Amino acid sequence: MQRVGHALKMKDEQFKRILGTAKAVFRQMLTVLQIAYSFAHEKGGNGTYRR
Repeated sequence: MQRVGHALKMKDEQFKRILGTAKAVFRQMLTVLQIAYSFAHEKGGNGTYRR
């Protein structure tokens, strides 16, 4: 998560040039990924997707 924090400290123009998206969109993607990660790991195991 250190890289994410470093990236979010960049200026808006530099952030978009390097990552290809705006900070607001990136934060939304990060939230979705964090939810999916916690869902996949809630029962332990190797992290594969289970329903």
